[in-house]
Amino acid sequence: SCLFSFFILFFFVYFFFYLISVCFTLLFFFFFFQAEDGIRDAQESRGLGDVYKRQVVLSETLQQSGVSVPRPMLEFVLAFHKDPLEAAVWLSSKFSEPVDSARAVFGIYDQDIVPNVPGLERTIIDQDINSRPIFQIRSVQQKDGNACGYHAIHNASAVFEMLCTTANVVEAVERVQMVTSEQGFVQRFWNMQHCLKQGGIATVEQIETNVMERHFATYVIANEQNISSFGGADRFLCVPDVVSGHSPASLLHEWQAIFDRFVRAEQHCHGFIIGCMDHWIACLLHRANAESQLELLVLNSDNRLLLSSWGDAALEAAVDMEMAGNKESALKSIQRHFKDENLTPDQLEDIYLNGRPEPGINDPQYWNWRPRWVRLQTDVSTRRAAQDMTDIIWKCANGQASVLNWFATRLLASWFGSFRETAFNKDGILVADRQTDEGGHCCGIEHWVSSVRSYSDFRMNFVHKLMEIGLDHLTDEQVAQLKSFVKEIEGAIKANTEKLSRQGTLSAANGTPWIHFFLPVLDELFEFVQGGKPGQDAPPSAGRALADRNTALMAMEQAENDLASAIMAGDVPACKQSASALSAAYSSSKVLTRQASDRVKEQMQREPTELQISRPWRPTLA
Repeated sequence: SCLFSFFILFFFVYFFFYLISVCFTLLFFFFFFQAEDGIRDAQESRGLGDVYKRQVVLSETLQQSGVSVPRPMLEFVLAFHKDPLEAAVWLSSKFSEPVDSARAVFGIYDQDIVPNVPGLERTIIDQDINSRPIFQIRSVQQKDGNACGYHAIHNASAVFEMLCTTANVVEAVERVQMVTSEQGFVQRFWNMQHCLKQGGIATVEQIETNVMERHFATYVIANEQNISSFGGADRFLCVPDVVSGHSPASLLHEWQAIFDRFVRAEQHCHGFIIGCMDHWIACLLHRANAESQLELLVLNSDNRLLLSSWGDAALEAAVDMEMAGNKESALKSIQRHFKDENLTPDQLEDIYLNGRPEPGINDPQYWNWRPRWVRLQTDVSTRRAAQDMTDIIWKCANGQASVLNWFATRLLASWFGSFRETAFNKDGILVADRQTDEGGHCCGIEHWVSSVRSYSDFRMNFVHKLMEIGLDHLTDEQVAQLKSFVKEIEGAIKANTEKLSRQGTLSAANGTPWIHFFLPVLDELFEFVQGGKPGQDAPPSAGRALADRNTALMAMEQAENDLASAIMAGDVPACKQSASALSAAYSSSKVLTRQASDRVKEQMQREPTELQISRPWRPTLA
């Protein structure tokens, strides 16, 4: 009986698993052959026989017209043209048409496919307000706040592949799906992360948090298999935040060389991954051939409009309206984040408007939940940066501007503005040493170079960047501005050299005054705008001579102190050594003082008097 019971139990278990396998097989065939792939999933299901019948009719109709297309393309066309005859007419008219215009390709997709396939959205979402051929294309919506760099690389490469690797309009329209398909982005996203892991240039934490630095993006462009097959670094360039002055000048020269090739009609397609504050966007310059019109495509991973709201007032109004429209979802997000606190509607509204302060963080810009006005200004600044980058790309590619001069203009405006706000007192007078007014606010060149900036910052991020850009890329007006800027600073410092060399903010651990570092850099700037490079046997420059004189005075003062200490200690050998050092320092300081005086007088008299009076570098003082 036990054996019989065992066989009965075995039979029921076997039958149960058999039924499950049959059900899974039926479900697989049902869903696999239910509809065609891609965008056709959104359509109402049709029978398998009906699909193939229409493909046969379409294929035969095309053959009669002398057109032969692969089967996947037949499936693609029948997805939005149910009638095979209509599909044949559309395919025949587009199959031999080359990809002359990106605007035309996206326009065909929006007009012929989107209305006939439920669930699809138009791809052209914004256009340049000045009627230039600049278009913003819808991209896969960014869901992770840190993943904008991955999206930008995917968007640039997907549009490049769509426009520059297809033989006709039909192929290009079919590949529009790669730009808008989340599945396509996810696949390329994992490929990019795998590339970074294999290269070992990003930490595990950086990869897991989806951070995309410039050198990460450059590595992916050059080494990711799919992107490198399109040309890699020869077809794509990652440009960090130029608007904020973070781009190296060598990269700007590389960027300008690309624009020069477009101006000479030697290049027809190039993708850019552009840094805009803390956000990345994708741009693509495209023309089919030398006779075609140049186009600029812009893709923003959050799909916020960049082109139609131009100017600060219009941009701020547009962002404010968007934020008002998204208020309900923002309140729900706050409620989810603080779900353990059981916040009332009034408390949620307060966090939405005023942010959530955090212990030890005074600046609301760095709170996890920032005030609404901070969020608005941040978004406006990011979009303004994107607009500036879009505008300069278009102008440079058409030969209307130089990216190097554009960068130099922004660099001068930033540094001149900072100097004006910090180095002048409330009466508009330039002061050399640090001064404090009755309100406790500091001003002066010393304050500017010691607290607001630093001598190394001034040297590396201003003077040396201008030198890397080159004098040829500065206008005559900018050169005159720099000359008068240097001369006015020299005049203020020259009148207070003794005081500034012995007191004030110290810039080094050994107590060396800041002016010892600042003057040589200032003179280096003047030598640059003069277009001269002193040779090895040339006398020391004014800045160098002043710095050397100041160093000698400090050495003499130190020798005096050492001699006094030796006398107090009764150390005869030390007294002799200190006296010898004092004598040498005194002689050296006299020679260097005379030399510095001559060099300063010579340099201050190089420019006409009216240049010193006009001070063309100065912005209008408020």
